[in-house]
Amino acid sequence: MSMQMTPVQAPQTQASVVEWAIGRRSRDVDQLTSLTSVVKSTPSGFLIAVIDATQDGKPGCSAAKAAAEIFEGYTHHTLVDLFNRADRCSKETGGCSISATIFNTSYHTATWFGVGNVQGYLHHRSPSATPRYQWLKLQQGFVGDNRFQIREITNPVKYGDLLILATSGIRPDFAAELPIEGKPRIVADSLLAGYAREEDDALMLVTRYLGGTM
Repeated sequence: MSMQMTPVQAPQTQASVVEWAIGRRSRDVDQLTSLTSVVKSTPSGFLIAVIDATQDGKPGCSAAKAAAEIFEGYTHHTLVDLFNRADRCSKETGGCSISATIFNTSYHTATWFGVGNVQGYLHHRSPSATPRYQWLKLQQGFVGDNRFQIREITNPVKYGDLLILATSGIRPDFAAELPIEGKPRIVADSLLAGYAREEDDALMLVTRYLGGTM
């Protein structure tokens, strides 16, 4: 089965809060995808999320879409509430792996949480940052099984810090390539080309924090 690489979306800027780009690679361009992402402004800053349904084809596509609608429609809520809502929704549509982050521009923080296999990686721009990078500690299971306990982690962020959410179709050793100079599109293109698994669909959301306000 041939691989199809979708052109990466150009970086988007929302009132100087973040800039971002999406990279996607599909085994079959005609197959319905179970991977999706959310990028949305919130009252406190900005929300990003990547969703990977446990099923393929039409059921997986429907499950991912339903979960994404929760994150898009309730951006004024906390991650705790968003994941609880998505968990209830996914019991009906099928489970999903989800990782999400809310940037707070007043306090310059990134609060994140994840269940399943969507990787989260935060790379601080400053070489003197301690630690220089952090991995999101994922909880086992999936959204929809009602077995996870939400424990948000909040990290300080500064201008230029890079946050990456990537499905299991991206090998985790991509972190060895960072830092990569350039816009998020350049980062996403480079990492997708070098670390996407041939046997799996892949999606990567690259976000750079700019520190502005809405």
